[in-house]
Amino acid sequence: PKARHDYLILPMQEVKGISLLNHTHLPLVQNLHNAANILLRTLPEIPEKLRPRRPTSGVSEDALPVFDSGWRVGYHSVPSMDLLHLHVIS
Repeated sequence: PKARHDYLILPMQEVKGISLLNHTHLPLVQNLHNAANILLRTLPEIPEKLRPRRPTSGVSEDALPVFDSGWRVGYHSVPSMDLLHLHVIS
């Protein structure tokens, strides 16, 4: 891959693709993004300058993390595999 770091995060619950998501899956999607946050905060090979920052004060602890410093976190509209997965790429 062209990215320096490229991670996939899959949920424990099997979902056969992003097109099958609905409002009931919001906690699942939030958990995937929180897992990306934990991954980037804890892996020793991620330099400090590339780690996600915490949301600004006054924002709920449940808020999704802010990914900047060159990270792309998201889903393919036409996925490369059948199961739902979140890409974390630098």
